[in-house]
Amino acid sequence: MIQSLMLASQIQFIQNMIISSVTAAVSILGAQYWGKKDKKTIGRIFCLSVRFCFLSSFVFFLGCICVPEHLMVLFTNEPELIAIGADYLRIAGWSYLLTGISQCYLVILKVTDHTADAAKISSAAVVLNIILNWILIFGGFGITAMGVQGAALATLIARVTELACCVCLSLRKGYIRLNLAGLWKAYPVLTGDFVRCLLPMIGAALLWGVGFTSYTAFMGHMGTDAAAANSIASVVRDLVCCMCNGLASGGGTGSLCISLAGGGGVCLYLSG
Repeated sequence: MIQSLMLASQIQFIQNMIISSVTAAVSILGAQYWGKKDKKTIGRIFCLSVRFCFLSSFVFFLGCICVPEHLMVLFTNEPELIAIGADYLRIAGWSYLLTGISQCYLVILKVTDHTADAAKISSAAVVLNIILNWILIFGGFGITAMGVQGAALATLIARVTELACCVCLSLRKGYIRLNLAGLWKAYPVLTGDFVRCLLPMIGAALLWGVGFTSYTAFMGHMGTDAAAANSIASVVRDLVCCMCNGLASGGGTGSLCISLAGGGGVCLYLSG
């Protein structure tokens, strides 16, 4: 089961590369407008990010729901691993539809000086996911063990909870909320700026993501033993990557916004 989950999770890994590029673009543009205290434009950037993330997430969602077996074939030729991975993707695919939206909420919280709130929500979602994985995979509190389907359901519940917390928090005073009507507006100038920030990052992220995914696919086609060994080794790799990404994110997107007289603003980026 572990091998199948590791292989199936590569779908979300590629999706996360796209989402992280979008949220990075939001950080770059949003921090500048937050320095000017231009909440109206930040709201528009929020709408643009949700639009981009939802469209990309919808593609992954359709693939996981409609053709999960075909996606698994990219990573392994073992029928047993394909079947288990497909069962996981059919349920987890629904969480992929929500991931992009919740990440947009979280990055807006960070940009608008609510970083602590974003950290609390993300941490709570991770803890909830771990607890639900233990209960649903192995069975507990009277719940029948569900195996791989339990892992997918735990991920879905954690994502739904994360998004619900973000939406509820955004309704409070002093927070940026999503303007549903703004999702359908063009904002041509702002969209152009957003795309110019997004394209270099998404290009680099996809190249990096495809490289990691290809490595996993090669291992998956070498048989179950190789896939099992790689799944264990990848845990250490992922932990190191998470730590490095956190340090880079803190150093690269940290900013000091100084309000100027007359309502203007400038945003000074602090490099690591």
